[in-house]
Amino acid sequence: MKVKRAAVLVPIAALGLVSVAVPAGAKPPIAKCPPAFQGAFTAAQVIEMWPPPSGVPDPEGAILSYDKNGDLMVCVLPLPTGAINVIDNAANVP
Repeated sequence: MKVKRAAVLVPIAALGLVSVAVPAGAKPPIAKCPPAFQGAFTAAQVIEMWPPPSGVPDPEGAILSYDKNGDLMVCVLPLPTGAINVIDNAANVP
């Protein structure tokens, strides 16, 4: 009985290892913005198009804090108040 159980568990465990390894070799998602957002933009482009209020010590750093995938690109949603909503361009877009 123990031998049969081991024979079933080993292939199942191997399948688990294979399924974990596949995503690591998969292509990274194409980075694009959700439909409501504009971009993708560099931090310099965002600052040029939507100048930050005076007194912001590091506007480029503030914008790039939203860059989660490290490609230095973000998406922007201009708000009616004049402010902007910034997200990374690696959002899941159908």
